[in-house]
Amino acid sequence: MCLIDCLGQGFEAAINTVCCCSDSSESKANVATVSAGLLALTAIVSFILIILICTGVLGASGMTFGMSNVAAVLVLLVTILLSMFLSGACFAAKREILR
Repeated sequence: MCLIDCLGQGFEAAINTVCCCSDSSESKANVATVSAGLLALTAIVSFILIILICTGVLGASGMTFGMSNVAAVLVLLVTILLSMFLSGACFAAKREILR
């Protein structure tokens, strides 16, 4: 939770910097929600790609996206972890913005 709170504070500061001309906390919360949704969607797509690679639908020749299947799965796993942490941070920032 400490990592998500720390990332959330950073994202909140970024939103306040980018949206400095808007005093509406509702629009800032909407930016955080959209960002969280897109990051969660990235994690879901990466998970589906891992399933397709592991079942042999993608990368039947042993290569996926120009790299070995094992390397592709590892890159996708890192993508999933980062996306989920950042998505949680966006939701934490939204909660702080609406307070």
